[in-house]
Amino acid sequence: MVRAIARGVVSTLVAVLLMVSPAGARVDFSGPAFNILAPGQFGGVPANQYSTDQGKLYDALTPLQGHVTAADLSRYYLSEKFGVTGPVVRGEQTGRAGLQILRDSHDIPHISGRTRDDVMFGSGWVAAEDRGLLLLEGFGPAYLATLDVPGINPFGLVTSARSFTPSPQAIAFVAAQENVLRRAGAKGRQVLRDLQDWVDGINASEASPQQAGPKLPHAKLTDAIAGFAFIGSIFGNGGGGEVANSDFLARLRARLGTVAGTKVFRDLRSVNDPRRPRRSARRSPTTSPRPGRPRGRS
Repeated sequence: MVRAIARGVVSTLVAVLLMVSPAGARVDFSGPAFNILAPGQFGGVPANQYSTDQGKLYDALTPLQGHVTAADLSRYYLSEKFGVTGPVVRGEQTGRAGLQILRDSHDIPHISGRTRDDVMFGSGWVAAEDRGLLLLEGFGPAYLATLDVPGINPFGLVTSARSFTPSPQAIAFVAAQENVLRRAGAKGRQVLRDLQDWVDGINASEASPQQAGPKLPHAKLTDAIAGFAFIGSIFGNGGGGEVANSDFLARLRARLGTVAGTKVFRDLRSVNDPRRPRRSARRSPTTSPRPGRPRGRS
């Protein structure tokens, strides 16, 4: 369980860092990249013009069904390339000299920084500004995800707007995971620093006079560990068992060799095998007659 939490934190942070653009990384190898986030970028309250603007693009895709063409991508989707491709509508005043957050015409933030710390701080700032309501609802259930409490779905608590207040023992358990990351060496310590920068960004955003909507309680490092572990558990549980499959494939290759191990894996994995048995509603000549009323003996 502890290792799973650490893996969830690390993998999710990697995903976050891939979504931001440090100022020194000017080369973008992604090629054409598009995205749509229905209904819109802003997920807080009260709603504004950016709460539903992307939903209109999504609605326009519906009549196309399975006939979306390459030309439709740039028409109904938004560019996911690093940097603002259209006009800059506004910039964020964070008070951090090395950080720049620019908003495009759909209010999507584009974060750049002189250092990694700047980028992670900006990610936390934007999370509080655009996802403050989700964080408010999700930080409590996130502790449930790290504890892996049986019979309770933490994500279900969030989507149903039900709360969970972690006990001091639950908070202490999550805090102990810091030691797991510290024992991981330089990479683990970097993750802890990233998490602290992210938390600092949240708290700075909440303290800013431009922040509207319900206020978050002061965020702590344990909240970040629990939150990212929660996200990792969602994608890990809903991803079809890729981690287990990858581990199984690696073990087969180590034992049987790359070619033979891969062949065995492909034979055993769950695929739509045309040779597998199928059922038919039609009676075949070999179908046994339906038995009559059974009679038992005592």
